[in-house]
Amino acid sequence: MRLTALFFAVLFCKISMNETFAQCNGSLGAPVVNIDFGSGASNPGPQLSTLVPGASTNYNYANYATGTPPAVIFDGDYALVNQIPFNSAWFTGAADHTGNPNGYMAYFNSAPSPGEFYKQT
Repeated sequence: MRLTALFFAVLFCKISMNETFAQCNGSLGAPVVNIDFGSGASNPGPQLSTLVPGASTNYNYANYATGTPPAVIFDGDYALVNQIPFNSAWFTGAADHTGNPNGYMAYFNSAPSPGEFYKQT
């Protein structure tokens, strides 16, 4: 009885390990969502609804997030930026991985209360 239980425990671990490693190899396919926020040299870029038709948010547009890198974006605000906003407490910088150093990304700083940070129809 003990040998049988040990056999099944080892078999289960072996199967579990194989499934876990198999999930890490290759690609899971094409992205489900692929949104282009455009590009530009200024920080912040235009408001979300200007660059992505049908997109909306109830977060505030951070028109104060100027500079390279842009200034810290406050809670409940967002901006389209081409660099991650500067905050020495948690981030020191990273290289662009897209091949477009002026490409905008949507940067939202979560709000203290629930809100809709991105919606597109």
